[in-house]
Amino acid sequence: MKSFYVAVLGMLVVSWVFFLAAVPTAFASDREIVMEAQAFSPQMTTIHVGQRVTWRNHDKQEHFLTSSGPESRPVATEARDLEFNQQMIPGSEYSHAFKEPGVYAYFCAIHEGMSGTIVVKP
Repeated sequence: MKSFYVAVLGMLVVSWVFFLAAVPTAFASDREIVMEAQAFSPQMTTIHVGQRVTWRNHDKQEHFLTSSGPESRPVATEARDLEFNQQMIPGSEYSHAFKEPGVYAYFCAIHEGMSGTIVVKP
């Protein structure tokens, strides 16, 4: 019976080692975009389905981060159809996980010309 518990404990240890080895890779693949001087940096980001992008507002002014979704989807005509529409006060951050492949254009709804693109690959 003792060998059974040793075998189970060994399997648990090996499972945790594999899990812990995979965790940093998953988080390292997420992306960050900074809002500063009324611009997004970087302006274009490429990720894979399931990855998360975090926007951080380093500006001293408010922004409204907005996207109607991938180009393959019709343009949103109502707020509920937007992929995201997030008020970004100075110092705030917003994260979004992308579930569909495509090209996602996003912009600040109150600052003309402040825009960027997320390319989501399968």
